[in-house]
Amino acid sequence: MTLLDLPTVSTETPAEDAPPATEAQAPDIAGETAAELTGSRDEPLPEPAGRPNAIAGALTTDRRTSVTFYLSETLRNRARAAYRSTSFEERDSSWSEMLNKALIAEVERREAEYNRGEEYAASDAPLTPGRPIGY
Repeated sequence: MTLLDLPTVSTETPAEDAPPATEAQAPDIAGETAAELTGSRDEPLPEPAGRPNAIAGALTTDRRTSVTFYLSETLRNRARAAYRSTSFEERDSSWSEMLNKALIAEVERREAEYNRGEEYAASDAPLTPGRPIGY
């Protein structure tokens, strides 16, 4: 396709009886403007319910590290779909942040269930390789 093949655009002025062009305005939703629904730009948005107590994206002095593990394609695809569908609402800055939040939620659940809500002592010691016997 060349520039000569592109459709032409009309350069006619609008009819005199057409309403004048105005600045775009937010739609009125049940009597409330978009600004009333979302709040002022200066106010932070409320945190979504059900977030872990420790936010993965919080500022920290901890050094980041890479972790490799296996999971089924079905679970991976389901998690990716959840991330794509909710990352804006949950304010996930990345796929890694969502996975960090999921891991934090499970660690906190286990600490509450098995360690009276106290954090387990962190360790750099390697985990035992392979599947535990009896599972």
